[in-house]
Amino acid sequence: MTGGKWRRRFAGQRLDGLSDEPRPGAPRKVSDEQVEAVIVKTLGEQPRQATH
Repeated sequence: MTGGKWRRRFAGQRLDGLSDEPRPGAPRKVSDEQVEAVIVKTLGEQPRQATH
């Protein structure tokens, strides 16, 4: 079912149809900048006596 949905969106809107649509529910509480900071910290530091 999901594959058909994406194919229809692509057929009707081309690449613009493949972008995420707004989702129901509460707005995000974490910004893109906060997500980036966590990723950078995770990839740049290794906890003592631990692995990633």
